[in-house]
Amino acid sequence: MAPFPPTKGSPILSSMRSTSSVKDFRRRICLIAAVIVVSMLFLLSHVDRNHEDSAVEQAAGLVKTPGVPLGTYEAVDEEPKEQQRQQEVKQEEQKHEEEGKSRQQEQYQSHSEQDEEKEKEEEQDEEDEPVLPEDSFPERDKELQKQKEKQEAEDDDRPFWDFFTEPALYGGYLNVTNTTAKRGKNAPVLMDDPRQESSKPATTPVAKVYNPYPDYTSTEWRSKWRGEYQPCVGARGVEVDSSIDDMVLAYDGVPEEYPSPSLGSYDAVGLDGSVCFDRYGRLGAYGYGEGEKPGRTKGWHKPQAVNWNDTNWGQLQKQCVERNKERFDFTPRESDYHVTPERNIEVVTTTKTASQPTPTPGSTTAKPRKRTAVLIRTWTGYEYSKNVMQQIRSMITELSLQTGGEYEVFLMVHVKDNALPIYSDPVLYKTVIRKFVPKEFWDITILWNESMNKVWYPLLELESEYVPLATPFSPSHTNHIPPTRVYISQWMPLQRFSHDHPEFDYYWNYEIDTRYLGHHFHFTDTVDAFARAQPRKGLWERNERFYIPSAHGPYESQFRSFVESQASHHVWGPAKVQGVTPLGPTPPSFFPDGDAFEWGVGEDADLVTLLPLFDPIETNWVFRDWLWGYHEQTSTTRRTTIICQFRISKRLLDLMHAENLSGHHMTAEMWPLSASLHHGLKAVYAPHPIFLDRDWPDDALTQIFNPGPRGESGSGALSVFGWGREMAMEGFTWYYNALLPAKLYKNWLGWRDGSRGGEKWEAEHGRMCAPAMWLHPIKEVRDQ
Repeated sequence: MAPFPPTKGSPILSSMRSTSSVKDFRRRICLIAAVIVVSMLFLLSHVDRNHEDSAVEQAAGLVKTPGVPLGTYEAVDEEPKEQQRQQEVKQEEQKHEEEGKSRQQEQYQSHSEQDEEKEKEEEQDEEDEPVLPEDSFPERDKELQKQKEKQEAEDDDRPFWDFFTEPALYGGYLNVTNTTAKRGKNAPVLMDDPRQESSKPATTPVAKVYNPYPDYTSTEWRSKWRGEYQPCVGARGVEVDSSIDDMVLAYDGVPEEYPSPSLGSYDAVGLDGSVCFDRYGRLGAYGYGEGEKPGRTKGWHKPQAVNWNDTNWGQLQKQCVERNKERFDFTPRESDYHVTPERNIEVVTTTKTASQPTPTPGSTTAKPRKRTAVLIRTWTGYEYSKNVMQQIRSMITELSLQTGGEYEVFLMVHVKDNALPIYSDPVLYKTVIRKFVPKEFWDITILWNESMNKVWYPLLELESEYVPLATPFSPSHTNHIPPTRVYISQWMPLQRFSHDHPEFDYYWNYEIDTRYLGHHFHFTDTVDAFARAQPRKGLWERNERFYIPSAHGPYESQFRSFVESQASHHVWGPAKVQGVTPLGPTPPSFFPDGDAFEWGVGEDADLVTLLPLFDPIETNWVFRDWLWGYHEQTSTTRRTTIICQFRISKRLLDLMHAENLSGHHMTAEMWPLSASLHHGLKAVYAPHPIFLDRDWPDDALTQIFNPGPRGESGSGALSVFGWGREMAMEGFTWYYNALLPAKLYKNWLGWRDGSRGGEKWEAEHGRMCAPAMWLHPIKEVRDQ
């Protein structure tokens, strides 16, 4: 395929001629030939006349006199004879002229008659041609021509990246050849599956047990962290740390032709990119394939069956935390902020009354492990497919039970009916849960609705303003949009949740239409460590760029230097915003030049995002001006990102709560980021691997995805996040409008999608095995 389609004015298109054009061309050739013949005869007639004139002159006794101009003659005979001869010469000349004209007319008529005869013969030939059937070559050529013209018209409408080659994203199938890849120094442990028969030589790759957890019993771990790790019981009634049936399986290596991620990387974040996961090893522990006969799928041992409807995940998580209570600090993390009647936010000192668990004997430096709540967002009326429930089970097992309660998973369910008094009627609360949520998840469900937002934040509801819809089709259009609406206020229920559950330090907000092909704990733990290691100097500048490893080089060295050379200024400490008093930490030096990339290293991030944090002010992002209560209105300094799957700290949620009470708010994608920016908190974009469905050249990646004036992803009208420009991300594995994730996931599940996937396909190619990656969106994945 050519890299670009032929244009309408190209020689390829202009050289095409129809049958009628060919006939016109033949007529023109015949006419030109006739003119040439007539001209030649005319010249010959003039030559003959000159010879005849010379003979007449000699016969008349006229001779040319040397030295006399041409046409001047001297008489040699008597005058009367000379006059007679001149008269005869004139008569001869007239006679020759008339004969020449007569010959030219006859020749012209002859050629015209020949042309007319040829045209009549061609027309007669066309009439005499037999009528060909519809499948004849002329009809086929016409149809091919139509198809070609249609394809050319479609190519004219296609974006230029459609003509880039396709990487082997779908080519990662298991076959008899083992895959290979380098394993990192700190990569998770791969162990042989004891359930597999070891006496027979393997003819196909064999999955291994994937263990990304630290050694909780090691001396190093126990000297650093308080209490002893206690294993927890899972859905099969046994302790999950020793149950292979409750563990994830992976293959040692990735398919040889599998591409590298175009944006982000495994190495930059510290993720394991040296293994691949198929659907059986990834989801088999959580119910996938439980209806198959044992031994049907090669390389996979079917786990013990579970009655999922009788599983109580809420009870299992509570029992796990109780077993490990010595490892944690359950002192409530009360809010440190208070809003005055003047709408000012003040820092207050709280007295923590909860008792501290007894430290491990002999340990003076051991610290309690911090706890994280994982909130999965759903709504009343949502249909929980088998695949969705397998995903939720995997998150509970891998994040909560396997870690001894360091995480706890909840379903945050939006009740769409605002008239239901779910907060004042406990019976109704329970009824709603049992109607809309599968039984196994009843005890982990939290309900909320928009009426709660209105009660908690009355100033926002009373003072909601008209905000502009930033689209090129209606740049001056305004709309009355209450900031308590669900798609604007989705952080408000998390703020309420952190108030009701102050025992957590961090909160992950997960969207239900996302899927992770890798291990959940490995991702969250690695991303937390990456964010903790980031220095604050240049952090906001690194955050606002897509990291392109093939163009930028290593993240911590070359990319950091590259950003420093591009950015002419730094966000250093809190941004200045009228009406906002910063409550975050103060920079160690007045200017960033006084810091050697040390401030912030080892500090846990208050916010972790999975896409760049860009400046929306000069972009065409549709929600760029959706903010309420700020004195500077749309010129207020702010940041935003897309897809609200964040990790957020208790401190930041408390600040956002206080800002809402004071009348400040922004749309959901901007709110946590801008609050962090205004108060000087640490926010980090983790450049996790994002694959594209085309092999983009480095210069094209840079120009399209980092087109800002200083090489950032936002800050200008060319931003890829702007209206009409997001189509470039339809080929992403991680973006809200992407088309690739659903196709890729269906093939990974073994479902037929287009020309790939399905039972027959896999009989020839094998099961798809892909490295760990996030996919979004995954919608309408029905059971097959």
